[in-house]
Amino acid sequence: MQLAYPTKARLRTRTGCLECRNRRKKCDEVSPQCGGCARKGLKCTWPSHNSQSLDRRRRGANLDTTINENLGTQFRCKTFRPDDHIDMYTHFATVVLPSMVRPNCAAEYNDQSYMLQLALDFPPLMAIMIGITAVHLQNEKLALESYLFSLHGLRSRMAHCVDAANEDAILASTILLCVMENLRSGATPNIGLHATAAGVILSRRSSSGIKQVDPFERLCVESFLYHSTLMMLFEPSLDTLQRVNPTMDLARYFTELPPPTSQPILDASYPFFFLIADVTRLARSTHPLTDTEILMYSHLLASLLHYDRNFNDGSPTMRLYLLTMRILLLKVDPLLSTVEATEQIHHISSNGFSILDSLNVNQYLLGFSLWPVAVLGSIATTANEQDIVQGKITSLARRQHGQTTRLRDRLKTIWATPEAENSELLVHRLHMLVKGV
Repeated sequence: MQLAYPTKARLRTRTGCLECRNRRKKCDEVSPQCGGCARKGLKCTWPSHNSQSLDRRRRGANLDTTINENLGTQFRCKTFRPDDHIDMYTHFATVVLPSMVRPNCAAEYNDQSYMLQLALDFPPLMAIMIGITAVHLQNEKLALESYLFSLHGLRSRMAHCVDAANEDAILASTILLCVMENLRSGATPNIGLHATAAGVILSRRSSSGIKQVDPFERLCVESFLYHSTLMMLFEPSLDTLQRVNPTMDLARYFTELPPPTSQPILDASYPFFFLIADVTRLARSTHPLTDTEILMYSHLLASLLHYDRNFNDGSPTMRLYLLTMRILLLKVDPLLSTVEATEQIHHISSNGFSILDSLNVNQYLLGFSLWPVAVLGSIATTANEQDIVQGKITSLARRQHGQTTRLRDRLKTIWATPEAENSELLVHRLHMLVKGV
């Protein structure tokens, strides 16, 4: 993927009207009222000639000089100085960030220069970019230092910010903190904290007068959904969508819904990811379903059938997702005993292992590939089934991702459980998976 990064430093918040600068939004610089202010119904004010001259001088600076000036004046920490790690920032821009979006997404998502530019003026964002790069390069000390620096700076900024929800740099920082939590292998991840913060920000962002969602915002929304839904299977306490707002309106960010193949993060439509979250949430149940939960079960089962009939394009991935979600629902089927549920899971799982065996898991972002692998992995009982799962995990582990390592360790624990109650084994192992045993 081509990364369009400017050779000259040009912060979008340093040009255009003062309102766009304050909101850290790109301004189209149409006078007397720019497009952004017109859409928001805001008063459009412009900087004086002297301040514009200063901006022009800044824009003419060499990129390295501008980075060093920003870092040198704004970052001061005894144990961590981002200005000592500009090479890590460059590596993030040219190597790491391009790998964080889907390779076949629409062209407008290939240019992530806006997020990179935001980091030049916002220390916590710069620090977390360096931290993610440090994880990729296996520099654990630098990764931890930059992570803590980013957390401290972000909390301080949010505590003193009047309108944090509309600051793009704060939103970008919370999203990248989610990314780093997934990457880290040596600690229990805390995705929930950052995903919740991102959800609150997205739910409170101004929507009045918005005619279209810009690529940056769409990228952040999809990343939020990616972490808040797929990661529920790996983090038993994670339920960001319910915690933030069960009726959270994310549809406004998808008003012009492109084909899933052109989306930057999500490999399916955004309602499909809500379905993944709802199935995972219900599968966590350890007691007989209540009347309300039985209604939810029926609704989810009908949704799976609806997707199978109307949106199943025959792709192995869609078939695998529909099958593994059906397996999770069988775990809590109110009409089946545990023995009967185990029998049905065993009956349909063979098709799942066959699909997985031939699937190229590296064609997707890691979390999307890992979800069905985790479900099938938990119920893999034969040597052949476990070999298929191990092979896919080994392939995914080449990305040096902590989530893969944690799943591999969890499956080893699940596979090591005694098989005394073989007639209920598969339901028991699914329970271990969703509860994080």
